[in-house]
Amino acid sequence: MTEQLDEGAARERLERERARVGELIAELRSEGLDEEQASQSGLEVRPARMSVELHPPVRVDKGTTLLELAEGLDAVCFLGDDHGDLAAFDALDRLAGARVATLRVGVQSAEGAVELLERADLVVDGPAGALQVIRAIAVG
Repeated sequence: MTEQLDEGAARERLERERARVGELIAELRSEGLDEEQASQSGLEVRPARMSVELHPPVRVDKGTTLLELAEGLDAVCFLGDDHGDLAAFDALDRLAGARVATLRVGVQSAEGAVELLERADLVVDGPAGALQVIRAIAVG
């Protein structure tokens, strides 16, 4: 028989698990294990939300991809929630300088990047808020 947790207990368990993941990531970083693995593998460490990301040493990121996809557009919106999305916000700044209408949306969460939220034109609360923005844009 499967034990079912009520919503409050499930939310509490999820928060404990998230906190533990955060502790493990912090421990990994403080011991330099992320940098050690990166140097052994020829990869680069990039900051991320509740994870350690190892990337190949190529200059392709969300910002370069956004610039490529935005070519020829009059308006571009990007929704982001962690450090990896800052490159896309930088790309939006470049596009705005080229007179493209841009909107930087920060998706707030317990693990979100403060710098990203500070740079956002609009901050929404979690995935539900992000969905509201997407729906609003879609219906014009």
